[in-house]
Amino acid sequence: MTNQLRRLTLLIGVIMLAVTACAAPATPPPPPAPTAAPIPGFHLITGNGISLQLPESYDGGKANSEDFKLVLDRIKSLGSEFENIAKAVESNPDLYLLWAFDSQVGPSGFLTNANITSEQVISAVSVQAYVEAVRKQLPAQIKVLSQDDLTVAGQPAIRLVSTMEQFNAKQAMYLVKQGNRIYVVTYSTGIDEFDQRLKQFEQSVQTFTVTP
Repeated sequence: MTNQLRRLTLLIGVIMLAVTACAAPATPPPPPAPTAAPIPGFHLITGNGISLQLPESYDGGKANSEDFKLVLDRIKSLGSEFENIAKAVESNPDLYLLWAFDSQVGPSGFLTNANITSEQVISAVSVQAYVEAVRKQLPAQIKVLSQDDLTVAGQPAIRLVSTMEQFNAKQAMYLVKQGNRIYVVTYSTGIDEFDQRLKQFEQSVQTFTVTP
């Protein structure tokens, strides 16, 4: 998985600023996932063949689209302390299938955000094997607090919860395999806000949908 370390490094870089392939033979794509039922107070954000429901205060979309420049401008409008985040996302638009942020900045001052990335893998690679490889590459400043098996939109998945205390960052990362791709749905927020926001993250990730 030659691209894993590069992708992980770029993700970690964005996490820091916010205070985060193997060539594979084609496999038959999974059947289209059913559209998730609307969650009251949430709205649908789409990008690059995937969609996710997030609270109405979130803004975002397809990071490598022309329209996303408006999203970056909204981040910058929150204050000069957030300009580096906008620049980091703008510099790596192809890394993200979707990137979104909560315009209601919490008391920690952390710009809560959600993003989705993916990587093509050979069919024999399981989510568990992928997670094991990722964890071996994590730098020391990222502390994994828990790893749990669960389902995301009916598919087997793994959730990693980690912190970067020196940046007041805590995140929930959900990894799920569909077809020959591993999708990583990541929610990052301030440490003091994480427990309060976790319910929303859990609701949101269950609406993750891959469209054909």
